[in-house]
Amino acid sequence: MSETVSATIRRVIFAKPSNRPNEPAWYILATDQGKAVGCIAWEPQAGERVRLTGEWGTRGGDPQFQFAAAVPDVPADSEALLQYVCSRAHGVGDSLRVAIWDGLGESWLDKLAPAAVDGLGHHKCAAIREALYKARTESVRAEAIGRLLVLGASDLLACKAWAEWEIETVVTVERDPYILCQLDNVGFVQVDTSVAMALGITGTDPRRMRAGVLYAMRQSASQGNTLVGWDDLADEAQHCLRGATRADVAEAVKAAFSSGDLVPYPPPIAAIASRAAVRAAEGVLSYFNKVA
Repeated sequence: MSETVSATIRRVIFAKPSNRPNEPAWYILATDQGKAVGCIAWEPQAGERVRLTGEWGTRGGDPQFQFAAAVPDVPADSEALLQYVCSRAHGVGDSLRVAIWDGLGESWLDKLAPAAVDGLGHHKCAAIREALYKARTESVRAEAIGRLLVLGASDLLACKAWAEWEIETVVTVERDPYILCQLDNVGFVQVDTSVAMALGITGTDPRRMRAGVLYAMRQSASQGNTLVGWDDLADEAQHCLRGATRADVAEAVKAAFSSGDLVPYPPPIAAIASRAAVRAAEGVLSYFNKVA
C-alpha cells in the first residue's frame, strides 16, 4: 500500500542520470528512515528533507522504500526553516544558526543582513539566502511535476513542461493542456488521452478541437507542406479527434481562421496555410518587391 514518509537524506549512495534530456535521474538514498530508491527531478543533497510517496519492500533481505514521487520538505515553521536552510548553506554551522535565532527571532528572514549578528558576514549571508532560494525553487518544481504526474503525464513530459514554463507550469497546463503539444516530440493523442482527459476536457471542447486541427496542420508541415487541402486536413484532424464529425472539424477550422492561426489560401478556399507559412511567404514577397 502506498504511503508518504518524511525523511532526511544522510547521503546519496548512487545516482544514475537519464540518457534523455529533462528526464529525472534515478537515485539510491540513505535516509534517517532507511534506504530509499526512485527518480528525483532535482539533485538531492545530504541534509535535505524530503517527502517520499511509495511502498516499502525488500532487496537482498534489507528493507528499502521504493518511491514514485519525491518533493522537498521545506519547513513552514520559522525556526525549523532556519535550521533546514543553515544545514544546506556552505560554511554555516550550528553556532551561527543559534546566534541568528537568538538575535533575530521569528522574523530572521526579514532582518537577515551582513553583521546583523556576530559572525554573519556577506558570504555567509549570501549562502543562507541562496540555500533558501534553492530549497523553495526545488519545492515548487517538484510540486509542479508531481501535479502533472497525477494528471497522467510521464516523467519526461512533466520535466519538459517545467523546463519550458517553470513556475507557471501548472497554471499554464491546467488552462489548456494541449499547449503541451508544442513541446518537442509530444503528440496530440498522448496529451488527449492523459492530461486533458484527467482535466475533464473531451468531446468538442474548443480547446481540444483547436489543438487537434493545429496538430494536423503541423503534421502536414513536418512533411514539407506549407499548404494543405481541406479534405486532407479534415481527414488528419478527424483521425486525431476521435469522435469528432466533419462538421465539428469545419467549425474548428473556421475558428482558427478567425484567430489567425490558419489562413485560407487563396479565396475561395482551395487550400489552408499555417500562419507561420503565410508570414514567411509575405517576407519573401516583400524582399523581391524591394529588389525589383
